[in-house]
Amino acid sequence: MSHGSNDSVLEVVKNKLLQTRAEADKAQNEVERLQRLLIEEREKQKLPQQKLQYAEKEANEAKQELAEKELAVLKQILQDETSRRAQNDTLKNLYPRK
Repeated sequence: MSHGSNDSVLEVVKNKLLQTRAEADKAQNEVERLQRLLIEEREKQKLPQQKLQYAEKEANEAKQELAEKELAVLKQILQDETSRRAQNDTLKNLYPRK
């Protein structure tokens, strides 16, 4: 075998390696592009989920606040009723019916 045929075989192998490297680079770029798209999609899906969680938190806080206000009103009603009954008892003791 002569050097000429070895050189042509090496040239073919070299060209094939360069072509394979170019295809691998192209495939790597496509993988990176798809990974970026996937990350973007995950972020887009996260946003509505975060909004939902925030809305649920706000709703729960509003429910808690409402329950606390209702409890305060009920305590005030109970206190007023207790005061009214005590006042009535005092009046009955001061002015008993004959």
